[in-house]
Amino acid sequence: MDAPGQSRNLIDKVRDWLREQGYPLEFQTSSSFQNAGFDVFQGFYVREPKTNSVREVDVLARIRANFAKTNFEISIIAECKWSRDKPWVVFTAPRTKMAPSACIAQSISSTLCEAAMHCLASDKDLQTLELFSSKERNGFGGRRALSRDGEQDHFYSTVQSIVSKAVNYVASVDEDRRVNELPDFGAIVFPLIVLEGDLFEAYFSQETNDICLNAVNFVRLHWRGAEDPSQFVSTVDIVKFSYLSTLLASRKKEMEKLRDEIKEIIPRLVECYEKSTLAPLAIQKAARGYVGLPVLLSELRVLEKKAQ
Repeated sequence: MDAPGQSRNLIDKVRDWLREQGYPLEFQTSSSFQNAGFDVFQGFYVREPKTNSVREVDVLARIRANFAKTNFEISIIAECKWSRDKPWVVFTAPRTKMAPSACIAQSISSTLCEAAMHCLASDKDLQTLELFSSKERNGFGGRRALSRDGEQDHFYSTVQSIVSKAVNYVASVDEDRRVNELPDFGAIVFPLIVLEGDLFEAYFSQETNDICLNAVNFVRLHWRGAEDPSQFVSTVDIVKFSYLSTLLASRKKEMEKLRDEIKEIIPRLVECYEKSTLAPLAIQKAARGYVGLPVLLSELRVLEKKAQ
């Protein structure tokens, strides 16, 4: 039988190992989302369609809504990273700025919500939300600082992973979708990386002809390296855990605002299918960052032409 001292020593070693692997951060992040009023899941899995493999999501937090027989959710998929020994550096530049309307339209969405976001891209109230804001300088890449040559690029792999999980999650919502019918379920996912460690923004200053480095609590990344070619730009937020509760307080309210706006679009989509026309949507011009209509609205356009 192990002596009490030996058992205590093992417990301490296991606890230290759990901290080093970042597991306490996942529980703390989940708790922060719960305190903010989200419906929260840990140990959630999404399926990679190409390989049929499953990948674990650290934290899935969502709000849900419905209209008649149509349900949808607005979610945050959070990836938790413990990196106290090696700070993260996000490279920013002025030319990464996106129009808020493009941020709305290019949100990672299922077919139903993609159509709704296309319609809402011109909404002036939504354009003012931080959820769809783009600063003068936004992130386009980054690195985990103080890493050795040849060491895995944790920044790149983390961003790719969370974008892939978000894309696969909304794709799973559309698995049983029938062409020329309004989907009965939809989803929008906002990727978020929660960092336990220091976070810096790095950019080149024309005035000093040198790199400037600023400590930040939160930074927005407009990621153009998504594996799925259908994703134009994926907006990924990176936040220090110490700032997470502050971010979620405003993010919850903004997601509820978005939920209410989508609920107003869905009855018009129902009417579109009943009358085989896009007219009820009254789609306004806006800078969406792409040409043409999303899948659902393209199908409605075909039905409209047939009905003429």
